[in-house]
Amino acid sequence: MKLKLTLSQFCNIIHILFFLSIINTTTLDTALGQCEIHIFNNDHQSSLIEKTIIEYAEEVVSKFGNINPTSYSINITSNIKEFQKETYGRAPEWSIAITMKKPNKIVMQSPSTAKISFKKLLQVLVHELNHIYLNNVLNSYSFPSWFKEGMAVSESGEFSINDRILISSAKWKNELISINQLNRFSNINKYNSHLAYAESYAMFIALQHYYGIDIYKQIITVMNQGYTFWDALTYITNEDEDLIKNNIEQFLLKNYNWMFLLNAYNLIFIFLPIIVIGGYFYKKYKNRKLLRKWEIEELLEDLHSNEEPN
Repeated sequence: MKLKLTLSQFCNIIHILFFLSIINTTTLDTALGQCEIHIFNNDHQSSLIEKTIIEYAEEVVSKFGNINPTSYSINITSNIKEFQKETYGRAPEWSIAITMKKPNKIVMQSPSTAKISFKKLLQVLVHELNHIYLNNVLNSYSFPSWFKEGMAVSESGEFSINDRILISSAKWKNELISINQLNRFSNINKYNSHLAYAESYAMFIALQHYYGIDIYKQIITVMNQGYTFWDALTYITNEDEDLIKNNIEQFLLKNYNWMFLLNAYNLIFIFLPIIVIGGYFYKKYKNRKLLRKWEIEELLEDLHSNEEPN
């Protein structure tokens, strides 16, 4: 029994040493605070990840305003079991990364686990770093989810034409998620999560449409003076919360009307009748041209026959 226990302990030590040998732990000083990174060498190009962290931290502070820097960590896990362990089971089933405030850290799945490209990994990293930034704003608890996720999607460049089509399709199906429902993502699931993030981006952009490009920086500045999110926004715009929410929802209704037509499935039904009609007229034109050719040939034959001697 004693030998068995000793062997078990030895195996655990070997396992820990192996685990530590494949992890690259680095500490960086960033504009968001000191960052400790745990990266699996066999999955990532660590230098590009470090470069992205340092550069985006500086960019986001310069773009939206100063915050109180705090230490944070980034853990890129090697498998789904490790991801679930590091997130304490808090990560939604559709997510491949999560940012937690207590403790202040980002946990991400590796590209091989999440089945994404390295370029996509860097996009997700920027998305989560934006959450770290907002978490350091005073009264950050008051940010609605649509604002947090909208800013993160905007900053990471994750919004695409497919997201526009998704919003447009949801509009015509009367399936848009209201701004009040997106105040917290607690009711969002894997079936409507894509739409929730797409709408959050559109709502975030709507603020700029109505109140100018500086609205985001103004919100951060006023919140750091002690205001909550909605108190800050109503103070800056001199409009009440209901009017602002109505403006945002009207923006979605007006700006994504016909994007659903770009869906490949819908394009078939749009252009198929045009192709059929076009084909009909083309065939009719070709037939008329052929008949005209035959008429000319018959006329020439008649002329030749008239010229022959009796």
